[in-house]
Amino acid sequence: MTCSCGCGRPVHARGLAVQCYNRWRYHGCPEGVPAPVNRGNDRRRPDRVEDYQWLREQGCSREDAARRLNVCMRTVERYDAELRNQATAAA
Repeated sequence: MTCSCGCGRPVHARGLAVQCYNRWRYHGCPEGVPAPVNRGNDRRRPDRVEDYQWLREQGCSREDAARRLNVCMRTVERYDAELRNQATAAA
């Protein structure tokens, strides 16, 4: 069963996913639940990792690359780990 708001996540409570349920609790009524926030990361993950790799090759710091890609530092750490795994697999 998926969330009744249409986000496609699994149901947690009252027919809503965890994130949508928390938004519902904050805003007070199901009709007033705003759509899930798109943080600008609507592109596929491999494309974002490739963009991150390009920024790092251009000399951007990890913090600057995170800011430019609109992601947190934890996501940057995941991108780094993914790039290391790719390099290991290619060798």
